[in-house]
Amino acid sequence: MPELERPDGARIHYEVRGEGPLVVLSLGFAATPATYEGIVADLARDHRVVTWEPRGCGRSSAEGPFDIDTDAGDLSALISAVGGPAVAWAAGHSVDVTISAAAADGVIRAIVTAGIVTALRDHLEGTEAFAGSQTVTEMLIGQLRRDPRGAVRATVGSLNPQLDEEGLKARIDETLAYSSPETTLERLESWLPRASPLDALRELGDRLAILWQEGDPWQSGAIPRVRELLPDARIVEVEDGALSRPDLAAAVVRELAR
Repeated sequence: MPELERPDGARIHYEVRGEGPLVVLSLGFAATPATYEGIVADLARDHRVVTWEPRGCGRSSAEGPFDIDTDAGDLSALISAVGGPAVAWAAGHSVDVTISAAAADGVIRAIVTAGIVTALRDHLEGTEAFAGSQTVTEMLIGQLRRDPRGAVRATVGSLNPQLDEEGLKARIDETLAYSSPETTLERLESWLPRASPLDALRELGDRLAILWQEGDPWQSGAIPRVRELLPDARIVEVEDGALSRPDLAAAVVRELAR
């Protein structure tokens, strides 16, 4: 299995599938690479797709630090090592990781995300999106401290209403085995105080694609505000969501990877 060795001795595990234009996936705290298997498999038919495991996750080094800047440096180095630039898929707090990497050295030429609201939460107060509510965010962090399983259950369940009880339990078990609650908390606590990367997102113009689905409680209520904030971005509604329709999500990536 390939690994990237960093100057501080950390080893970053990653996997490469397929041949063609480079796509790199960076995920949020309530997901593992297996969560995105449908999108990876679709894209790997005609793209080189990289999934990677940040420090403290999966098979990468268990030692930190666990913060946005460190993850962004690891992501930039990984893309350079595998022969970037890349189109980046970003979810959750990894939207901020990816934007930081893109701004640092140009290794990312476009970003596709189904979770832009996590990076714009400072601008979403008053919308109906959960991500725009400081109260919801504080509740999630508090629950993650007290009851990690309940926090993952609430997040995964709200984003994946199609999962039955057995499927939901499997996703929770997989997520908690992939990354410890302590590691996740340290990452989120480094992410929450950061200033919004709105200017960096605007600089991407139409090289930023935002996927959303009606009924997503975290994001859909904020889409009108997102259109105002990012008028040049490609905003694409994906029926049933990106994970349920990996073919539609992959089509957006392909458009940007040409």
